Amino acid sequence: MSSLPFLEAMRSQPEQLEASIAAVRDALAGAELPAFERSMTLGVLAMGASRNSSYALASVLAAAGVRTATPPASELAHAAEGFSVGDYLLVVTESGRSPEPIAAARRAGHTVPRIGLTNCPQAQIGSVVDTAIGLGGFADSDVYTVGYTATLLAYPQLLAALGLGVLPDDLGQAPALVRSALSDLQPDAAAVASWVAEATSVDVVGQGVSFAAVAELGLMLREGPHVPSGVYETYEYLHGPNEAVSADSVVILFGDERETEILRPFLDAGTRVVLVTASTATIDGEGHDLAQVVRLPQGHSPFVRAVLEIVFAQLVIAESARLRGVVLEGFRFEGLGTKLDA
Repeated sequence: MSSLPFLEAMRSQPEQLEASIAAVRDALAGAELPAFERSMTLGVLAMGASRNSSYALASVLAAAGVRTATPPASELAHAAEGFSVGDYLLVVTESGRSPEPIAAARRAGHTVPRIGLTNCPQAQIGSVVDTAIGLGGFADSDVYTVGYTATLLAYPQLLAALGLGVLPDDLGQAPALVRSALSDLQPDAAAVASWVAEATSVDVVGQGVSFAAVAELGLMLREGPHVPSGVYETYEYLHGPNEAVSADSVVILFGDERETEILRPFLDAGTRVVLVTASTATIDGEGHDLAQVVRLPQGHSPFVRAVLEIVFAQLVIAESARLRGVVLEGFRFEGLGTKLDA
């Protein structure tokens, strides 16, 4: 699969997501999916960005009363033959060539149903799943953009096909919402990027569906502008990890709940804080020189919300990389075995 420059891939998302939504719909319509019972545990086998997207899936399913398990697929490398982390497996790898989820699915064998979600169903993933659902075969950037958002928008379609939910009303609006976000959120993203570009470290914090954006932004900060980052669930963060921040740090919060209530202590300590939220509540500290509050559109379904959050994050990555003089193509470290040969 060919690679696109980060900016080109990011800006192409409205068109590519529209095509991907249709591709997933067609693939699911022609697929014979094994039945999923609500008493089952859905095990998600993924690594990197794909695993980060699964946090949104797990949050949505938890709210629906369905158990999920989302360990790094590498943790299952030495599991017993026939072992499965779930009663039903979803193998997620955009490239279709990530060795760890493929190995974990192969180890589980045919003891459980295995569905794949991938941009390349013809790759090695096809040999370890019962059915591979394709995202559309689009070109993506090395630091994933389109593939990540397309995966998020494939999840509600898959859940509907498995009888675990209904298609959200705003799914079809997602491409247009992304187009608007790429424009409307750019000024806020540029302001945040000016802080990120000079920070010695960035802590990214959130919970629930928003933890997907937290984890993915933390990854992109390291892959893209090469900024040291930490990733934390909100309440866990307040139990100690926050103690290491300083005037050289930036804390980026995603969420509408506890996240909206904790800016002041950081500001009083001289730490720069960003809040990305759809809340309309008055935020203590908003307007402070060290605070930036980014308002997302309200009322969207969880997966669409997750897409809008990560589009903002992508804009921050693009601008902070520019400010730091980092080219967002390729990686510094190659040959680490993160992909099987094509």
